[in-house]
Amino acid sequence: MVITDDGSPTIRDLGTHQQECMHHSGGAYRETQYIYGEAIRTVIQSDDHPRFLVVGLGLGYIEILTACEWLKSQKPGNCQVISFESAPYWRGQFTHWLNHQPCELAEIYQRRDAPFTQDYPQEMPKVRDWLRKNLTLEKELSLLAPWQNQIQGILFDAYSSKTSHDLWQEDFLTQLVRHYAAANCLWVTYASTGNLKRALQSCGFTLHKRAGFQGKKESTWATRS
Repeated sequence: MVITDDGSPTIRDLGTHQQECMHHSGGAYRETQYIYGEAIRTVIQSDDHPRFLVVGLGLGYIEILTACEWLKSQKPGNCQVISFESAPYWRGQFTHWLNHQPCELAEIYQRRDAPFTQDYPQEMPKVRDWLRKNLTLEKELSLLAPWQNQIQGILFDAYSSKTSHDLWQEDFLTQLVRHYAAANCLWVTYASTGNLKRALQSCGFTLHKRAGFQGKKESTWATRS
C-alpha cells in the first residue's frame, strides 16, 4: 500500500513495468475526482439511463464514485456500469468487499472509503447495495455484443502504455470505440497520446483541451454527439 498526498491509498503493483502505481502520488481520490468525476456527472445529467464502461477496476475508485454520483442525483432512471479488470485478485477482493466478506485489502478499502464518506455521507452507506445490482465485472477487455453502441461514458483507466502496451495501440482503441460508443458518448482518461487522439477523431469524436492532474501536461476529454 502507498498513501498518496491526499491521504487516500493506492497500490504499487509489483507485477507491472517498473512496479507502476495505480494512481498519481498527488492523491488517488483527488485524481479520480479530477479526471473522472466531472465526466460522470456530465453523463448522468444528460441521460436518464446512462451506461458507463470502466477499463481498470483496480481498487474500485471509479466504480464507487459513479455509484455515489448516481445516488446523489436522485434521478428516477437506471444506471449501469461495466468494469473490466484482467487480474483475478483485484476482482476477487472487490467482490468480497461488495458482499461484506473478509478480504486481504480490508484496511486499504477502509482508507479508500474515508474521503468518499466525507464527501458523500448520505450515499456511501448505499453504495455496496447499488453496485451489487448495477455493476457488471468482466475479465480481460473484450468486445461484448450486449453492450455494442450502448455506452455513454467510457472511463479509461488502464495502466500506462509502458505496462499495458496493447491497450494503447491505435487499431485496438479504434476498434474499442467503434464497438462500445453510443451516438452520444464521452471518453475520458488521465493520458493523452497520439494513438488515442487519432483513434477518437477517426470515430467522430471532438477533442477538448484539458490539463492533466497535478502538473501533467494533458489528459483526454473527448465527446461525440
